Amino acid sequence: FLEARRQAVLGKVAAMPYEAMTASVLPSGWTPLGMLTHLVFMERRWLVWGFEAEAVREPQGDRDADHRFQVPNGWGYLELSALYAAQVERTRAIVEAAQLSDRAALGGWFATPEEAPTLGWILLHVLGEYVQHAGHLDIVAELLSDSDGR
Repeated sequence: FLEARRQAVLGKVAAMPYEAMTASVLPSGWTPLGMLTHLVFMERRWLVWGFEAEAVREPQGDRDADHRFQVPNGWGYLELSALYAAQVERTRAIVEAAQLSDRAALGGWFATPEEAPTLGWILLHVLGEYVQHAGHLDIVAELLSDSDGR
């Protein structure tokens, strides 16, 4: 299910003209590339920093000071899709090396055993993020098609 949602999100963004990827049609101001940035950081935050407890530079780097999704300067679709693919591969490697019942290591996001969720819980949360954001991208695509007169 997670892989299908990943492909759906990437396909929705890739199908948009570049101008639509970088502009917002929503009052909140996020862009499709901002959403893709969020998903890269989200997987890294939950699996690398959270589950593996590895040091991660700017775990919240997908958000601006107002907590809105942002795209770091110089990042375009090609850079983001490469980062996305690399993060997905890293997540797969982490998942393949663990059991769903394994708890997150301490020292990254989680400080105590009580806080540390299982890998299964983390993956369910990650799937939920993808389902939610795929729906958001459907709304953006619909608004874009309406504005084009289709």
